[in-house]
Amino acid sequence: KSSIPDSDYTDQLLAPEESPSQHAVRPKLHALARTLFSLAYRFREPRVEIDGLEFFVDHPLIHAEHRMDMFRGRYEKPERAAITEFLDGKNDLVEFGGGIGVVSCLANRRLAPGRKHLVIEGNTSLIPLLESNKKNNSCTFQVINAVLGYRSDHTTFHIHSHNFLGSTTVN
Repeated sequence: KSSIPDSDYTDQLLAPEESPSQHAVRPKLHALARTLFSLAYRFREPRVEIDGLEFFVDHPLIHAEHRMDMFRGRYEKPERAAITEFLDGKNDLVEFGGGIGVVSCLANRRLAPGRKHLVIEGNTSLIPLLESNKKNNSCTFQVINAVLGYRSDHTTFHIHSHNFLGSTTVN
């Protein structure tokens, strides 16, 4: 279980001398402070659980807002819903943009035995994390570090400093 600051620390945030009307608010403030400390602690955690699988998220490009989306179940929610609705697992799968492996792992566990799953990821710095999440969740997909570009033998992959998702296009 996570270690969350004790009540003595949160008590320091509240005024030591209170009027009777302030005294009634104290329990609510105390509960709010503990919740905020708990959330702040969780966003520092190197792992997050999504749809029953555990993912390592300790990477300099994965910021607190990404972890918050993951913790709240918002991260790649439409993609996760599409896997549930449309992926029957009877065919092989090629996935472009494996990222940290959330969609990859969720899709992989729906595939029938013997089905092949190829995950292409362009961001070289994410490959170790993708491979780690693959192993941690007992997945069997193959990871290839590459990008797909049309009309040229070479393409540039742009890595955004504020977002771990990359792109071969610039907005």
